[in-house]
Amino acid sequence: MLFPEGQKFIMKTWSFTKTWALCIGLIVLFAIATGRTESLDGYVTWNVIADPGNVSDLNNDNPINSAGSIPLRSGQVVTPSYSGRFIAVDPQIPGPKRFGEWWQVYDLKNLRPVGPDFPVPSNPGNGPILSPNGAYLAIRAKTQRGTIDIWDCKTGRLVRSLRVTDGLDDEYGFPADFVGANRLLTMCHPELFPLAGTYTHYQVWDLATGSEICHFDTDIIWGSKWATISPGGHYLVMARTGTHLYHLLAWDLTTGQSTGEVEFQGKNDPWGQACGLVFSPDARRLAIVWRLGQQDIWGRVLVFDVVQGRQVASFPLDYTMKSIGLGTDIGRPALQWTPDGNSWLILGHLLMDARAGTITGRIGAEPKFGAAWTVQQRNFVGANFVTDVVQQGLDRKLQYVPVPTKD
Repeated sequence: MLFPEGQKFIMKTWSFTKTWALCIGLIVLFAIATGRTESLDGYVTWNVIADPGNVSDLNNDNPINSAGSIPLRSGQVVTPSYSGRFIAVDPQIPGPKRFGEWWQVYDLKNLRPVGPDFPVPSNPGNGPILSPNGAYLAIRAKTQRGTIDIWDCKTGRLVRSLRVTDGLDDEYGFPADFVGANRLLTMCHPELFPLAGTYTHYQVWDLATGSEICHFDTDIIWGSKWATISPGGHYLVMARTGTHLYHLLAWDLTTGQSTGEVEFQGKNDPWGQACGLVFSPDARRLAIVWRLGQQDIWGRVLVFDVVQGRQVASFPLDYTMKSIGLGTDIGRPALQWTPDGNSWLILGHLLMDARAGTITGRIGAEPKFGAAWTVQQRNFVGANFVTDVVQQGLDRKLQYVPVPTKD
């Protein structure tokens, strides 16, 4: 026979157990309903699959005439994130002197212009981005800080203006990157130059209709050094770093829902700066250029398995390139994958084997001290050539440079 106190204890324990079971059941039901599952550390479980673009196009886009070139007015060029087929340039065209920023898009396989050259009003430091099919330029409107202008590269006309907002009228809007050929990821926040950690409102837009597809908010501000979109346009991945915190976060760009958060290096590994976060052409790996700035090692290339959600390799980057600098110039990741996915182009100069981490060649002369901050403006055109901006006196041109097969 139990004493009253024992009976009360059993009843309280039974009540607590039922309540706990009910809470667990509700969590499970919520996870099933929303498709979100929590890992043991409280983060959304990594649930990203390979999302490649058209890999065959990347390998087969070699130029028809590799001796051809494009005369340039300035050295400004803009290329899509995952396509070497198209490029936007500031062309040198005879005639009256032109003022402001002019752009013309070329097909690099045949060196033919997609359309006419056309002026694009812009704000200092806020250049355009180019869609992977060469059809659109997107840029922050010059006179309306919360508006993104979309220009048709075939006609040179403004075809759409997107008002990006989180419900407030005083937000600064910016294009982040194209999501495939006909969608655009934008962001907005209260300040023109926001501090790190500022909550940012992201929206995905259908450019054919001008309608919003999805939106979400996070405290990470887009930057091409620590953010990227999968080649197929399904996922956004961004790096979040802090004291003993080195995470990758992913979002589904069709729904705006989180698809996971996971470490890309251990809590006690050395702190660094992300200088590039880039998917492989088959979208099964992510390469992260991690600048350490130590005396004996400049940094590392960390390789992350997208499907397994874990780091699988880490290769040192030493001072083989004497003027390697910081590699932190805005707008150009410090790494490109070769179209076959077997190598990397580091800072537009060093070729590195993506499986062994060894230097296999160089493209062009090593940049000197004047280029210490920059990533060289070279981009793959098919598997065997890269573009290069060359200046001879006052003349500039864009030309092709063959990719060496070995050092």
